[in-house]
Amino acid sequence: MKRAGRIGTVLLLLAVLPGCWDEDSLRNARLGYGAGYDLTPDGRLMQTMEVVDESKQTEQQGSAKNEVESGVGYSVRQTSDIIRTKVTGDIRYFKYGFMLLGRSVAEKDLYPYLDVLYRDPRNPTSRVKIAVVDGSTNEMLRLKKAGNILIGEFITRKIESLEEMSVFPELSLETMLTLLLDPGQDFVLPYLKQDGKNVDAIGIALFNGQRMTGSLNVEEAILYSLLSGSHKDTARFVRKIKEGDRSNLENYITFDAGGKKANEN
Repeated sequence: MKRAGRIGTVLLLLAVLPGCWDEDSLRNARLGYGAGYDLTPDGRLMQTMEVVDESKQTEQQGSAKNEVESGVGYSVRQTSDIIRTKVTGDIRYFKYGFMLLGRSVAEKDLYPYLDVLYRDPRNPTSRVKIAVVDGSTNEMLRLKKAGNILIGEFITRKIESLEEMSVFPELSLETMLTLLLDPGQDFVLPYLKQDGKNVDAIGIALFNGQRMTGSLNVEEAILYSLLSGSHKDTARFVRKIKEGDRSNLENYITFDAGGKKANEN
């Protein structure tokens, strides 16, 4: 009899308790898709974040709504808090996909800007792409769209596509931490620029320790990936057969050195 009473109590509680206690919180949440960091002329940190409202998204491509907000302060946390005051709803980071570093930041010591992201459990790191921007990440993100694609998704797709072409190294914010803290191994990052209303690849940014010291163009970046053994199945570059006659397409040869064997086209 007592057992039946206990079972009845449990069933009653299951009936009256809500199935998802944070349903309203999730419905009102805004998704932080990624952020960019620049230094202002007076040396303060500017963070610019793309925030996406997926509740307005329909089946049409590019119909999701995004807004871009920025905050200026003396730390990543302070600038994040300033952005939160400008955005309606709670910012969640479970779809956080990219992080951009302006050249002004990349030429300084990177670790102070990244340390807080590694320590905050709310910030994912395993799938977050990271790149350096020649110029202002704020201006790039304020494009809001590239064609019909939201700017953050466009940047992420471009990085992933050029990883497959052996132009960019395949790494994330998580895998970069090992390289960042290894004093015996330098690293490279994707290097992007804004070209009008589009985002183009310059090549790769070279780092000595935790500071950017130079760059390689796209073709040089492919050769770097071949020499370092980090290339993918596709790694193409073009060479001229003999000097002169630039307009003759037959005077050029394309090499595909990707995969296990080098192929010549």
